[in-house]
Amino acid sequence: MRKPSLTYLFLALLAATAIAQPPEQPLPDEAKRRLEGILGTWDSTWQRLNPQGEVVRTWEGTEEGSWAIEGRVVLLSTEVPSQNSRSRGFLYYSEADGLFHLTSVDSRGDLWLLSGALDEYVITSEPKPQRNGMELTIRFTHHETDADHFSSVMETSVDGGETWRRAVLQDLVRRH
Repeated sequence: MRKPSLTYLFLALLAATAIAQPPEQPLPDEAKRRLEGILGTWDSTWQRLNPQGEVVRTWEGTEEGSWAIEGRVVLLSTEVPSQNSRSRGFLYYSEADGLFHLTSVDSRGDLWLLSGALDEYVITSEPKPQRNGMELTIRFTHHETDADHFSSVMETSVDGGETWRRAVLQDLVRRH
């Protein structure tokens, strides 16, 4: 018997929670605008930085946003062919806590849980134990956002967010 995919399991979980919840009110305009704004296919360039902030590696790939649940949950798919890497995630806005949440699984099978406020373009992970024994927190800050382009900086922290190190720059351009 074939095991269900992670995508299937995530969708089943989301469907189960949707059934258990009363009908929702319309999303705040800003939440709706931001979810709709990431739909489509994006060409992406990533630049890894060393601890001194110098670019040491560059790679390209694609990001795609599509509705997993119309008007509520975006399925995010990332492909980086040169790294043989892909990830899948679900981005949604929760009216219960007023936060965006991103649940993402990467090529190694690592699950990342991130959240961020409606009034800012920052999304931060929960601390995650790493294979080396340290706990890693990642934070993405998006800037220069418009309908066809945005950039982000991924920072990392190993001290619970007391200090941050710029680790990756990302530039995304919408495909037309």
